[in-house]
Amino acid sequence: MKKVGMFFIKSLIVASVCFPVASCDGPSQEIPVYEMLPVSRYERDNSTTLMFHDGGRITGYEVYRDGALQYSSGVMYKTGGIYCTLNGVDYLIQFDNTIGGSRVKELSAYIGSSLYYKVIYFYDAEGRLSSTEINVANEGGNIYYTRYEYGESSIKIIEDDVYEIQLGDEENTGHVFNVLDHANAPRTSAYVFNPELYFLNIYGKPAGKLPEDIAVTRSAGTMRAGRHYYEYR
Repeated sequence: MKKVGMFFIKSLIVASVCFPVASCDGPSQEIPVYEMLPVSRYERDNSTTLMFHDGGRITGYEVYRDGALQYSSGVMYKTGGIYCTLNGVDYLIQFDNTIGGSRVKELSAYIGSSLYYKVIYFYDAEGRLSSTEINVANEGGNIYYTRYEYGESSIKIIEDDVYEIQLGDEENTGHVFNVLDHANAPRTSAYVFNPELYFLNIYGKPAGKLPEDIAVTRSAGTMRAGRHYYEYR
């Protein structure tokens, strides 16, 4: 398992002190708990992610490419936040000020002691991700925005261009399929969602239907949706 550098350790100490203060900024909003089936194995293309659980929480990852172990990581839960390292990137996930379910308000990604990018998340009245503000450190401090619009049978992702996902009749069973990543919208897929972090169930209310253009097969303890394969504990 990758050792976390001294800068990151100091950041965690500061963060664990600051999170409780931040979480008291105004009244807490009560939100539902969006149950997610506990996925133990996720495959996509040549990548396989194994997830380890304890007491309903993910406690660690192992990520393989073409069958070879690429990296492993533990997951640390502190007051108001989650910390883990994936593929050489250290993630600090700060929770929104909620009661009931947990969802990300701010995600900061570091490589070594340097900020890689930061995302601030906003939600609509139904608890769905509505927009984000993205700061990519190596792009001159430019701020980028994404927006998400939900229709009866489609979802629009607005970045520099508009990407539309048509939804079918298949239920997003256990909320394991990351529907907003399906369009491969560049900033949404690169910064807003990390495939492994999605299973922490931190991105607000999941989409209830799967995209219409994927084939779905289910059996006891497994689901395949297009190029995505899931096994449950």
